[in-house]
Amino acid sequence: MSCPVSMLSDNFKLGNAELESIYATARADDPVSYLPDIDFWAVTRFADVKSILKDTDTFSCEIAMDPIVPFSAEMVRCLQEGNFAGKSNL
Repeated sequence: MSCPVSMLSDNFKLGNAELESIYATARADDPVSYLPDIDFWAVTRFADVKSILKDTDTFSCEIAMDPIVPFSAEMVRCLQEGNFAGKSNL
């Protein structure tokens, strides 16, 4: 089965009704799915998300601020010229 959330990695311009439908399908059919095109795990059930957030021995948010795709050389240059500091210190 294909991950119902995988279409989110291709199209970020969906309306609320479309998103609700995608997430409802994901929660019912495939609540935890790997999206290889963006190297990302999609977790769609609230209870599962809460469990993951509480289990810091198993799960990490270390890369949460990393870009999904690498920045281009031009983007890096623009960020450096603007004195962008990089990762947040959250």
